[in-house]
Amino acid sequence: MKKIVSLSCAAILFVGCASSPSSNTAEPQEQQAVTVTTSFYPHTHFAQQVGGDLVDIHQISAPGADPHTYEPTAKQIKQVYDSNLFIFNGEGQDEWAERIHEELEGSGVQVLIATELVDRMAYEEEHDDHEDEHHDEEEHDDHDEHEEDEHHEEDEHDHEHGEWDPHVWLDPQRVEDIVQTIAVTLSRIDPTHAEEFNSNADAYVSELRALDKDMQSGLSSCELDAVIVSHDAFRYLANRYNFHTLEIAGLSPSAEPSPARLAELADIAEDEGIGHIFFETHVSPALSKTLAEEIGAETLVLHSIEALTKEEAAAGMTYIDVMRQNLENLRTAMQCS
Repeated sequence: MKKIVSLSCAAILFVGCASSPSSNTAEPQEQQAVTVTTSFYPHTHFAQQVGGDLVDIHQISAPGADPHTYEPTAKQIKQVYDSNLFIFNGEGQDEWAERIHEELEGSGVQVLIATELVDRMAYEEEHDDHEDEHHDEEEHDDHDEHEEDEHHEEDEHDHEHGEWDPHVWLDPQRVEDIVQTIAVTLSRIDPTHAEEFNSNADAYVSELRALDKDMQSGLSSCELDAVIVSHDAFRYLANRYNFHTLEIAGLSPSAEPSPARLAELADIAEDEGIGHIFFETHVSPALSKTLAEEIGAETLVLHSIEALTKEEAAAGMTYIDVMRQNLENLRTAMQCS
């Protein structure tokens, strides 16, 4: 009997609620956050700076993973298709994304390709002629020339990058264009929060400009104008701040340089007083360390910021933090005052 009375009371309460005047006015539902998926770290960070708490961001590659070789799971691909906005880099940096982006756009997902949002550098243009000048001063036998030519040809054929250098995020000025486009796109997806997106973008652009100013100033007066790096990832950085890069491994971080290449770099380092060899956090430092040991140099990190290490991510480091570390290491290597 007690159970029947309870059910009756519940029914009366339900009817009463249903007939009350307030029930005719639906409670406003909380708007869901815009879902953004990114292929790897830099674009995750940029989207976070613009979207803040108004976006729900999913990054495909994990901290420490190399985006060149990362292949997403089926679950991650589904996440991309379920997104409002997908941001990837392009130009061979995240090939899996290039394979699906046209179909994504056809399914209603907004897609931004970072390398198409900025003024890009072609691999054959605006690269330093520093090595060429050194070659003019040195005589190499035909065998070494032939071996090195073969190495460069194999490197270019094996690597999957496109015509344009993909490492656009290493120039803070170009990042401004990416950030502003993310703000415009998020505002189109969620116009009720356009003011917040644009305000966030403006605030982050101010941080980027402060970083750029410090890097311009910090690298303006240096004894050296060249650095030896592990692979050809730093053209935008070097072009922006007026120094040259000499690469151990060429375009692909996994390519093996020829003995002639290592000997050539050792000669250049000795001739020009280069005392530091750079390596990257997500690429084996073995070649950089081998070259450094051969010429009595030290090694330093020049971070390509393609991925944060697990330790960097856990420490809450950001793109700007790592760029400032790059600045300090470049100042050391180039003997800047």
